Amino acid sequence: MMRLARKFFRRSASDRRLLVGAFGVHICVVLLLRVVRFRALSRWLTSANADRAAGSNEFDGAVVERTVWAVRHAAAIAPWGRTCLTEALTAAVLLRRAGCEATLRYGVASTGAGGLDAHAWLEHRGAVILGQSARPYAVLHQAGRTA
Repeated sequence: MMRLARKFFRRSASDRRLLVGAFGVHICVVLLLRVVRFRALSRWLTSANADRAAGSNEFDGAVVERTVWAVRHAAAIAPWGRTCLTEALTAAVLLRRAGCEATLRYGVASTGAGGLDAHAWLEHRGAVILGQSARPYAVLHQAGRTA
């Protein structure tokens, strides 16, 4: 734990703020997924900052990269709830706050034994930025803007 704290405090102030924000949003998403209907939560999270995401941030690439980095690190140290869905929802919220457009997609793929595998991922300008998978998933739903 001390090693983790030392690594955290060696980071720049902006990185620390981003990590703390990502951790907080991730924990909220995990908790809300347990008590709120998913459809309502998804609609609320994707529309909460829609006005900020309306414009395009000229630093999109850097913002997207830093946000994905922060979400991955924050989710990795969270005590529970790290899934593709929680990570994608967390990153979507943070990117919208930063004024970046992103599309959250949910899909399924056949496991081959008659079962289905569900997955969530996040796209920015048509490229997958979080939740990459080698398996092709059929999109069931998407939330957010498509660019």
